[in-house]
Amino acid sequence: MSGNNDDAFHRTGSFRRVLPPGNDTTGISGIAVKSTNTNNTYINEQYIPFFLEYTLMSEFNILSKKLIPGVYVIPADKTPFIWFGVIFPRYGLYKNGVFRFRLLIDKNWPNCDYPKVIFETPLFHPLVNPDTGEMSIQYHFPEWKKGVSRIWHVIDHVSKSFYDIPRTKTPENLEAAELYILYFLFIFGQ
Repeated sequence: MSGNNDDAFHRTGSFRRVLPPGNDTTGISGIAVKSTNTNNTYINEQYIPFFLEYTLMSEFNILSKKLIPGVYVIPADKTPFIWFGVIFPRYGLYKNGVFRFRLLIDKNWPNCDYPKVIFETPLFHPLVNPDTGEMSIQYHFPEWKKGVSRIWHVIDHVSKSFYDIPRTKTPENLEAAELYILYFLFIFGQ
């Protein structure tokens, strides 16, 4: 090749993937796609579980790169829809505690609501239901937005709730919420 033929390396068009038409303009991963086929001859239903697992593993890869302090998460070996985690709070009311949890992702990922966070370790926390162990995160994620909301956002929110317990009008554990307010007033005198 000669050095004068630089025009062959210029981008001519879009970097968008070209996929067959679907019900919307976003692909399974939430990335915009461009349709070129009017029939669904390219869609193979057997590949859908592969794409779902791929998008969930890409979510896990993003989470791994965020390095949220004191939080360790790993997907289950049999299914990508269940992740196991543990939180080691380093300061605050829950300092030196060890709290195991499960992250349950809906089978309709990513066209679903936020994942559920269920603590396996008994936890006295304003956002955790004392009977089920499920952490309430819907006030932080009132609407799960495909392609915008990420699983690492959920894990980060769960981690931060151990340090700065959010004041919510509808706590899952009313007794824990009242005690937290009393503690806050006692410590800070407000």
